[in-house]
Amino acid sequence: VVDGADEWTTFISPTPLGTNQGEQFSGYTDQISASQAPGAYNSSLSLELSVSTSGAEIRYTTDGGNPGPGSDLYSTKINIGDPTTIKARAFKDGQFISPVFTGSYIIGDHDLPVVCITTEPGNLWDGETGIYTPGAHADEGGRIANYWNNWERPAHIELYEPDGDAS
Repeated sequence: VVDGADEWTTFISPTPLGTNQGEQFSGYTDQISASQAPGAYNSSLSLELSVSTSGAEIRYTTDGGNPGPGSDLYSTKINIGDPTTIKARAFKDGQFISPVFTGSYIIGDHDLPVVCITTEPGNLWDGETGIYTPGAHADEGGRIANYWNNWERPAHIELYEPDGDAS
């Protein structure tokens, strides 16, 4: 609650024992639902995304990045003919954005289990923070490079068996 206000609101950052500050939200945007569960499929599919929050718009990416207000706007089914990972979020003015939906869709026959690892591209390739680059201050003789750091990066991991079952 804003100090002295009668209505509850949500703040991004907590302010224990202090005055509530920062951007306020009237509530949360519901999470996204997909017409097809992530998994392995024998043939192409058309994916529908939906959210129950009235007036919310869905934004999505296919490059592993978290969707933001400038990401592709979902307006019609997404046709998936090749292995694709979809990350999507719902946005509505005045409400906190939805959790990220992440789903990998493996198209075609495969005889071995498939592991899908999805993370922000910068976590891997950014010059300052990417774990697969030498980095801006690299010195191979001194073993100074991004990939020598003991860093962890958040990732979404999925495992699909050859029969399509998720593990």
